[in-house]
Amino acid sequence: MKSYTDISVLVDRSGSMSSIKSAMESAFDEFLTTHRANPSTRLTLIQFDGDNKQQVDYTALYIKEAGRLHLEPRGMTPLLDAVCIAVDNTGRRLRNMPSADRPDQVLFVIITDGLENASKEFN
Repeated sequence: MKSYTDISVLVDRSGSMSSIKSAMESAFDEFLTTHRANPSTRLTLIQFDGDNKQQVDYTALYIKEAGRLHLEPRGMTPLLDAVCIAVDNTGRRLRNMPSADRPDQVLFVIITDGLENASKEFN
């Protein structure tokens, strides 16, 4: 096990997020700035909407290399599906790493307005 934090961020980009688009992008930039204080941190960014439940922008990227969030709200909100798929994928990714390379801390962040109206796989 290595001494670093692996952060996965799941971002709701459904249509209902349009009213807070600028605030979310700004808050994500602040999040990056804060976590860049620890350069060993690695970040995964996943966005979702009704058309694409898992758009992975980057995976386990060193925080200093992580790009800004560009949110383009659209479509419905399969919140439960997106969360369950992202958690499962993150767990699988970490489980498949050699144990000596796994992070000692894992953080999973969900950015959403909490609406759910399109999940089909999970309830």
